[in-house]
Order: sequence, then structure tokens, then C-alpha cells
Amino acid sequence: MPKRIEIKEKILNSYIDHLLIEGVRPVSVYKLCKKLKIEETDFYNNFGSFDQVENYFWELLLKNTVDTCNADSDDSHNAQHSLLTFYYTLFENLKLNRSYLLLLNSSKRSQLELDVKLRKVFLIQFEQLAQKLNSPISKISEKVGEKLSTEVLWMHFIAIFHFWLNDTSPSFEKTDALIEKSVRAGIDLT
Repeated sequence: MPKRIEIKEKILNSYIDHLLIEGVRPVSVYKLCKKLKIEETDFYNNFGSFDQVENYFWELLLKNTVDTCNADSDDSHNAQHSLLTFYYTLFENLKLNRSYLLLLNSSKRSQLELDVKLRKVFLIQFEQLAQKLNSPISKISEKVGEKLSTEVLWMHFIAIFHFWLNDTSPSFEKTDALIEKSVRAGIDLT
């Protein structure tokens, strides 16, 4: 299994490098595989398309974020601390790939596509986060409350994400301030 993960990450890294250097997707899977010196079947054993490679980027980013948060946390932290830890860790991981994300977000159409991809991958994590936060909103009605909490978390994240993409402050200090103030305000409202 580690070999398969290595190949997936090798494909992902090469795909991102190609996008950043050329500004467009590789012409074909065949051409990308030749560049990587792997068989085309290696690509198709791991991904069905370039869209799946891009989805894997988000899955991997989110997995690394959650793993880091879980390794650094204990259950005694409150909702505010858990959410702040998640956001700060996530945005640190996003910073490592900022050029790639700016490229993906370079047009209005791609912004919408990016939001749709993010939603698919992140919604599961936000559902778990909403349960963990155990906000009074979810006590109103289990199903309606959880769904509402998840949607609020999603909208909160996507607003911060787009703010961060346009943030030009050193070390993205304005984004850090937005995260802290909005999380505190949100927790205070619940």
C-alpha cells in the first residue's frame, strides 16, 4: 500500500508542477506519464482523470490537517480552541500551496468550480466539526441543527478562504485576525 500512496503523490506533485509552470493542464495522461517515467496504467490504477488528481490534493490536505490537529489535541479543549486549531492548521497547510490555489482560483468560472470541489471534500469534515463543537444550535433539533451548523461552518470557511486568497498582508496577518475574531464572535453568538 505505501507504494500506491507514493505513486499517487508523485502523480499529484508532477501534475501541480506542470500546472504551475505551463499554466494549463497536461495535454494528456499519456504525456504526464512519459514525463514521470511511469506506465499509463499506473495513473489509471490510482486516478480516473485529472479532476480526481485535483480532488486528491484536497483530500490529502484535509487529512494532513486533521491528523495534525488530532495529534496536538486533547478532549479537554473547548469548541473555540478546537475550531481555531483546525483553521490555523488548515491555513498553514494552504500557505504551502498558495501558488497552486491562486492558479485554480484565477477566473470566476474556476472560483465556482473550486468552491464546488472544496465543498464535496470538506463537508464531511465540517459535519464532524459541527458535532464536536456541540453548539446550542444543534440542541434545537438534532438533524436541522447539525445541518445548519455544518452549513454555517462551510460558509464561514469559504468566506475566510476567499479573503485569504486576496490577502496581501505580511504572513497573512489579516487572515489570522479574521479567523480569530470571527471564531470568537461565532462562539459568543451560540
